[in-house]
This record gives sequence, C-alpha cells and structure tokens, in this order.
Amino acid sequence: MTYAATVDQGMGIDFDQCGYNAKFKYNVPLNSYSVNPSMIEWMAEHCTGKYGWHFIPHDTNNPRHTWYENQKAFCSFSHKKDAVFFSLTWSGTE
Repeated sequence: MTYAATVDQGMGIDFDQCGYNAKFKYNVPLNSYSVNPSMIEWMAEHCTGKYGWHFIPHDTNNPRHTWYENQKAFCSFSHKKDAVFFSLTWSGTE
C-alpha cells in the first residue's frame, strides 16, 4: 500500500491530481495553520476541478515542537468557481 493510499482514508481523492501540496492558479488563504478535515471532504464532494492544500512557513519558522504554528495554510483550486464557492462556504470558520 502506498503512502498516498493510507492518507486518503476512503475519501476518494486522486492524489495524482489533487491533495496535499497540490498548487493551482486560485489560492484561498486560511486564517489558520491547519486545514480542517471537513474542508477536504467538502472539496472532494463539491469541486468540479482540481484542488489541493499546502502550507507556507513564516520567516520565523522555529523547528521546535510548535513549528506547525509558524505556517500559513492555503487551499488551492484550478477553477475560479470552486475557489469562490469554497471561500463563501468556509470564510470565517477556520
């Protein structure tokens, strides 16, 4: 079993095109250092194009135990419509 198959957890995500570290033209910044699993499920169910999520570390990224707090999370979409619907659905909930 591949690593991607173990991460999928039955959500049916095609990791060759979508998923973690997939970056596309339309990026939606999240006001969080993480991506809610419910957001991933929503993208799998509602997006008509490709989608993904990635993280950008802050300049002050510290490799200590709280390193994950020093990053910015983004969801990324190949279709503008998916990015807009995602923003309207999840804005202010993260």
